[in-house]
Amino acid sequence: MSPDEYQNLLLNTAPPSNHNMMVLERLYGDGNEKFIELLHAQLGMTTEVGEFTDALKRFLFYGRAIDRINVIEELGDLVWYIGLAIHAVDTTWGEVFTVNISKLKARYPKRFETDDALNRDLEKEREVLNKEVKS
Repeated sequence: MSPDEYQNLLLNTAPPSNHNMMVLERLYGDGNEKFIELLHAQLGMTTEVGEFTDALKRFLFYGRAIDRINVIEELGDLVWYIGLAIHAVDTTWGEVFTVNISKLKARYPKRFETDDALNRDLEKEREVLNKEVKS
């Protein structure tokens, strides 16, 4: 298949042009300030994860020493963006920690087991999440 053929075929699976207008309406509609904040957090986390990953790549593939100061900086930046996301969804660090540990306890009842990681009971995990998350 040529690149031009691929380009023409991919357009069959792309959303129609009017879809973009619906996205813009959702983005700029009333009360979407929290969504904008959440989007800012997501884009920031993605950027910082890339920078953190780059430090690991440089060690693993190029033999460069891990720059501990840079890694700490990137982790701090990630925490900042996570805090922004926590604010955007009107929760707290404590609730996030509690929900995460409850989910992990459901997934790994005794301790980490590879079999439990590979054969997750997503319904059970969701049930635990539903109980823990405050509405």
